[in-house]
Amino acid sequence: MKKILAVLVALMMILCLASCGKQGPKATLKVVDLDGNALYTIEVNVEDGKTAGEELEAYLTENKIDYEIYDGDMIAKIGDLSQNAETWDPYWAIYVNGEYGQVSLWEQTFSEGDVVEVKLEHPNW
Repeated sequence: MKKILAVLVALMMILCLASCGKQGPKATLKVVDLDGNALYTIEVNVEDGKTAGEELEAYLTENKIDYEIYDGDMIAKIGDLSQNAETWDPYWAIYVNGEYGQVSLWEQTFSEGDVVEVKLEHPNW
């Protein structure tokens, strides 16, 4: 009986420890190259309340990845990938859950399960 009780207590402790490490709702932020490869995938804690731009800048800075922002909310460069500022071919596009983004990264917030992608792509015009 003591062994069964000990096993049950051990299982309860494991479950408690596992739930203590559980953080709130998550979303994903990705940086995608011209070939569709996700170069960086960032797990975002939605409850932090940061915008996609804030999360991206924090990740790039923390990981010492070179980047350039202009006009306060436009991406020029991430790592070795750059948009062409004169022709806009290629350019950085924002997608939220597969749909073309309607706001800048610094206005884009997260909901649980969101996937926000910053994609380098060729324009369709």
